[in-house]
Amino acid sequence: MEKNNLEVLRLSWTEGAERFVDDKVLLEKLVPLKRLHRLVINGYNGVSLPTWVGQQNDSMTLTGMEHLEELSVSDSSGMSIEYSELSINYCPKLRMGPLLPRAVLSLKIRRSDNVLSSWGECTISSTNASSSSSSSSSSSSSSSSSSSVTTIRTLVVQESELPMQQWRLLRHISGLDYLRIESCPDLTVSPDIIPHMSSVTSLVISTCNIPSLPHWVMDLTGLEDLWIRDCEGISSLPEGIQQLTELLLLKIDKCPNLNKWCKSDENKMKLVHIKHKVFPSY
Repeated sequence: MEKNNLEVLRLSWTEGAERFVDDKVLLEKLVPLKRLHRLVINGYNGVSLPTWVGQQNDSMTLTGMEHLEELSVSDSSGMSIEYSELSINYCPKLRMGPLLPRAVLSLKIRRSDNVLSSWGECTISSTNASSSSSSSSSSSSSSSSSSSVTTIRTLVVQESELPMQQWRLLRHISGLDYLRIESCPDLTVSPDIIPHMSSVTSLVISTCNIPSLPHWVMDLTGLEDLWIRDCEGISSLPEGIQQLTELLLLKIDKCPNLNKWCKSDENKMKLVHIKHKVFPSY
């Protein structure tokens, strides 16, 4: 509290070390005097976090929290908070509790599948359930549905075992511009998810063991940049690639079969509308 100029705070617990005080009790005593620019917490062992953690920072990274179950993000007035960057790594039990962030400039989720699948389940109405009468439950549910939408500009998902169809997060976001998917085995989605990705202009699919490019990519009609990296199972692009008339850059990297397909004379005409094409040879 006496560190008036504190802007960045990094806290790291040693894995397997003996604890002489409960992690949450310790963290409750470390509340900063004013809002931080960046907060990084690594190896925290508690089931929940003190409320100040969700209130006192613009950018937050949570890593290696095996027991953390819920993150509630709101200020003292009960309004959800905006983040410039929110990064959640190796937090397998973590679910997003009330309230969800209003906006996140950049959201990164790595090996934290519960975050992907639970987003939007806990909404504003759940925090007021005790004061809501049964007669107003219908309208409360309606308002909570709209309030659970988060504006996200950049989304990076890494090492998820969940099929993309089960990424509940995708049904509760808007304004997505950049999407990167890395080391995820199943990228199939249902039609109701596609409208939430329609604003994407840059897409990166990297290190995914998939047999073909997901068909929903052809529905991203505003797509300008497409980078496919280290996906050896993809051997061709669908006919719909010609529908992506806004596509300015196509980069194929470490995909030998797809690289060969793109360079063949027969297929070059299908890509003639793309101004910049990068097909590295190895």
